[in-house]
Amino acid sequence: MKKHLVLMDLDGTLLDREKKVSKLNKKAIKEIVKQGHVVVIATGRAHYRSHMIYDELELDTILVNRNANHIHSPKDQTFQENIQFIPKHDLKKILDFKLNERDEIKSLYFENKNAVHVLKGDNKFYSQYKLCKIIKQIDYAVNTDVNVISMFVKNESVQEITSLIHNIDSIQCDWFNHDGRFEHTFIQIYPKNTDKCNAINLLNDYYGIKQEHTIAIGDQMNDLKMIKNAGTGVAMGNANKSVKEVADIVLKQTNNESAVGLFLSDYFNLEIS
Repeated sequence: MKKHLVLMDLDGTLLDREKKVSKLNKKAIKEIVKQGHVVVIATGRAHYRSHMIYDELELDTILVNRNANHIHSPKDQTFQENIQFIPKHDLKKILDFKLNERDEIKSLYFENKNAVHVLKGDNKFYSQYKLCKIIKQIDYAVNTDVNVISMFVKNESVQEITSLIHNIDSIQCDWFNHDGRFEHTFIQIYPKNTDKCNAINLLNDYYGIKQEHTIAIGDQMNDLKMIKNAGTGVAMGNANKSVKEVADIVLKQTNNESAVGLFLSDYFNLEIS
């Protein structure tokens, strides 16, 4: 079999509901790496929230973080890091909305590669990550580089908040509400054209693997273009309906049933249990 590039999402894909990698998933990944294939994590998470999984899988490949807003190599220092920032003038526009003063916004974070600027809410979520520096001064966010803004917004206010953001040409936003199961929706703001799909050409060139031999596995809207443009796009059994519609393969199993490991075992004819 030709050498393949396999990009996989983390939350809702490789990780189960406990945010763990199952034994079957881990075995399958290690086996295809042993066969010479390339496995790349492509996640919306920051590097300080994904490096432990990268290390657990004993990978030495490129790491695609923040939906390809940050592409880097933890192991190869010669690889040129690719990172994009929100333009300063647009950062000021967002601050002028005074989002941190709005009751419908539970928490608001300005983030860059190694730090989180907490403009509203607590820092419990981020304090568990050793590589993450937490800063609370609002003016610091204006005077530093920011590559993503994250917030939790009451479900009924999502349209109003995102419409404000959409008026700024150089940025875009994604949101996840888990089918309305929770009171708040998670919104992330990025520089324009941030998408995991953008990593495919870069990785194909870097590893010398054709697009037709590229597999992308995911479940949410931030995986859609990556899945659509890969040689083989794979949607999880628990994937968003729109993601399933563009996929070449829709798995029956979910992330809680080791769907990734089962797919890899079948596709690459692995003999594991």
